Amino acid sequence: MEKKRYFKISITAICLVLSLALYMKMMGGAIALAVNPGHSWDQMDCNSSNLCVNTSTSRVGIGTSSPETNLHVFGGVKIGDYTTCDSSSGAWTFTAPVSVIEPTEDTHITTKKYVDCRFGVFDTRDGNWYPGILIGDQCWMAKNLAYLPSVNLKTEGSDSLARYYVYGYNGNDRDDAMAYNDPTYGNIYSTYGVLYNWTAAQTACPAGWHLPTDAEQYTLENYLSTGACSSSRTDWSCDPAGTLLKIGGGSGFEYAIGGHRTTDYYFDDLNGSGGLWSSDYVETTAWRRHINIYTPASVQRSLSAKNVGISVRCVKN
Repeated sequence: MEKKRYFKISITAICLVLSLALYMKMMGGAIALAVNPGHSWDQMDCNSSNLCVNTSTSRVGIGTSSPETNLHVFGGVKIGDYTTCDSSSGAWTFTAPVSVIEPTEDTHITTKKYVDCRFGVFDTRDGNWYPGILIGDQCWMAKNLAYLPSVNLKTEGSDSLARYYVYGYNGNDRDDAMAYNDPTYGNIYSTYGVLYNWTAAQTACPAGWHLPTDAEQYTLENYLSTGACSSSRTDWSCDPAGTLLKIGGGSGFEYAIGGHRTTDYYFDDLNGSGGLWSSDYVETTAWRRHINIYTPASVQRSLSAKNVGISVRCVKN
């Protein structure tokens, strides 16, 4: 009886191994088990395992020394939520446009930058991963920052000490804050990230990324706008950047409107109105970008009290 049982287990194990081997063969010899935390430029030189640019033929590929005209992938690779494992197809078709389809010696750097940005960043401090989106020449996080070393009560405000909030949660337990569920919007932490006062925002971004300056935020909105968009304005303008920056807007920035922790010590307007800190300040206030659903096409440049809690989007160094 025991021998029969052992025989059945052995046959099952062999079947599983053979199935896995067949699957790997069908998928090009590699399985994307986890997101790639990204590559530095020197890791993306032309060799058998990284990004290869053939300047004589104006071609680029990953995992192959003989790339095709389009981005050619040999084996399996995962960039953000997009995975390819079929090397026989010969090319990757991105859902977002690549600005350089057939790179030359002078322009292949743009494709390298695009690919590296799409890998995003793995935050070793807490295990969070953020996809990247290349907009113009800037690589932005395509998700609200969720770094949460501690959490504060909504009544614990400060202009000078770091403060971290999760919208709707009013306690000091970090694990509880990360698990907090709003009856309407679900898990706030995973969807909307963390609200930071300005001091906390200064050091919140992971290594290799930084809190954008007022000028860098202007570069982003001006790139997306077709209407008037002054760098020194303090009004709602730069249409249609306000629409394009939000989830589903089409730019890939995918801003989840995270509401505010206000100067009056309460949380307000989740999914209706939200802000994004910059690193520039004027005394006890700092510049931010304000985006809401009420003036959908516009984005506002305005000063906010440093003790307000709003969202953070980091830009790559």
